Amino acid sequence: MYLSTYESGLDDKRRMTIPAAFRAVLRDKSHDGVLIWKSFRGAYLEGAGMDYILKIKAALDELDPYDDAREAFETAIFGGSRQFTLDSAGRFVLPEDFCAHAGMSERAVIVGVGDSFQIWSPETYQERERSAREAANQNRAKLVRAHSHANGNGKVESVR
Repeated sequence: MYLSTYESGLDDKRRMTIPAAFRAVLRDKSHDGVLIWKSFRGAYLEGAGMDYILKIKAALDELDPYDDAREAFETAIFGGSRQFTLDSAGRFVLPEDFCAHAGMSERAVIVGVGDSFQIWSPETYQERERSAREAANQNRAKLVRAHSHANGNGKVESVR
């Protein structure tokens, strides 16, 4: 699972480093590299191993093959993703259009979000983190219900 938040530099060649903890997750999933794509939800990049892409494909396979939403997701994620091989230090080169999409030039913030991770410009991520905390606080009852359902005990437990 991809957890925590890391900051990475981008050098003149747009090389960045995937954190060691994330590389360990990628290795555990029997994948020698990383898949990155431009998020359709905002000015950031998304990344994961092949296992996550296969989960998305399985979900999309449930839709009609000619469904417009399915085609949009396939184009945005599968068509827009790039597979990168990491060097021995965990580095890879981000394409210029990926950096432009996320507004990154010298630094990047890499955020673990469970089954995948996100790559942000530090400035944009600062606002995202603030708004995510606010939204999480406003929606904490959903987490309580999901936790209760997952445990099967029907009890509502406090999530502070």
